Amino acid sequence: MRDIQRRRLMLALPGLVAAPWAAPVHAQQPYPSQPIRIIVPFGPGGSPDQFSRQMGKELSERLHQPIVVENKPGANSMLGTGYVARSVPADGYTILYGTNSGISAARSMVKSLSYDPMADLSGVAMLQDTSFVLVTSSANKGMTLAELIRRIRANPGKVNLAGASVTTTVVAKMMETKGQLNTVYVPYKENSRMLLDLMAGQVLAGFSPIPSAQPLIEQGKVIPLAITGPERVGLLPKTPALSEQLPGVTLTTWTGFFVPSKTPRPIVDFLHRQITEVIKLPELQTSILESGRALTMSPAEVDAFIRKDEPRWTALFREAGIEPQ
Repeated sequence: MRDIQRRRLMLALPGLVAAPWAAPVHAQQPYPSQPIRIIVPFGPGGSPDQFSRQMGKELSERLHQPIVVENKPGANSMLGTGYVARSVPADGYTILYGTNSGISAARSMVKSLSYDPMADLSGVAMLQDTSFVLVTSSANKGMTLAELIRRIRANPGKVNLAGASVTTTVVAKMMETKGQLNTVYVPYKENSRMLLDLMAGQVLAGFSPIPSAQPLIEQGKVIPLAITGPERVGLLPKTPALSEQLPGVTLTTWTGFFVPSKTPRPIVDFLHRQITEVIKLPELQTSILESGRALTMSPAEVDAFIRKDEPRWTALFREAGIEPQ
């Protein structure tokens, strides 16, 4: 009897070894066997949307399955993030393009959050750590960061700065507190709307993702004044960091892919391997490095990073004097 059981076990082993990434044993087909959705918690046309679609195209070719990108903007990316955290099956067929605003900074902004970023989401792969660029209209020809600071100090409480993200809100407050500046911050829901108003002269300067602002910079419609990260970036090598004029004013944002926390670990690991290979492609590496730096982490390292990043954002909001709403 024992010999028969042993032979049955040996016959079963090859199938198990051949598909370590397959879906759980009760599933009818191996993963992936149907289209995969990438949820982007920002509006269409922006840099998160463009990057996700580029990623989706390459992943689709590798996985031989359609990748559908869906935009679910709203509430500083928390609408789309909450949708993936609480409203989709944990089967690997819905992936979140996540960022700090909807995950590690969310509980610093909202008192009664509808989801638990730490408990409801699991990391798959980190993508990049990116800077924003502070720009002004080309009508302000010759303006520099130093000139902007002088104008703010000469007109306390009258100069508008704008942005459309949590990171830009915090960095604007950091400019006020660390630089002893008195400005008026104008929050926008969409970065594209902010850039249009900036070019029309309704706000003096605004923070934008670099890929979104770069075409306007090249066309001479906006002027880059400063980078929010700790150092200059490849796409704008002549643009100084904010900290060069305002020591200590440094802030970046990160992006990565996440799934509902109950997604089977073999599927998470499989997605991690595929995404990690795709972002090695030269065109994607160029997109990452032009506005920041690449982040490489295992799924477990992503989760550990988020656990450390949440208290960091809590401290940043506290120092900036921003209370959760």
